[in-house]
Amino acid sequence: MRVDLMIIGAQKCGVSTLFSILDRHPQTNGSNPKEPHFFSLSDNWRNGLDQYHGVFKAKPGALNFEASTTTRSIPCGTCRFGTTSTHTIRT
Repeated sequence: MRVDLMIIGAQKCGVSTLFSILDRHPQTNGSNPKEPHFFSLSDNWRNGLDQYHGVFKAKPGALNFEASTTTRSIPCGTCRFGTTSTHTIRT
């Protein structure tokens, strides 16, 4: 299981609308809840990826995505994405 896309934006800037539009597409799979806040609020994020992946319903072949607005406030020094992804992420 992997998360293919994260919508990162400020509150009241259209994140919910974009999430809703993307989630209606048959080849996408939005998280439930829309904002799991996993990387920004979870103290035990490194040991809990199974819990994070649990917010996505099984939909083989679909692109998984979420939209936690609090993700944008993570300081660069504590960036957690590169350690959980196979993609290179530069800060």
